[in-house]
Amino acid sequence: MLAKKRGPNVDQTWTKRGPNVDQTWTKRGPNVDQTWTTRGPHVDHTWTTRAPTWTNVTNVTNVTT
Repeated sequence: MLAKKRGPNVDQTWTKRGPNVDQTWTKRGPNVDQTWTTRGPHVDHTWTTRAPTWTNVTNVTNVTT
């Protein structure tokens, strides 16, 4: 896990890695802008949260039927 804190307003960037998950996101606040990616064997998601609204982009790849 990689974590960075700056602040008083606290910018954070960190990554989680697992066998099926690769996540990277950033929190910047107090209004908290978040950007992160979730990757798995069948799904690749990218989305951004900007308070108070949501923007979602979803890309689905490698789907087996």
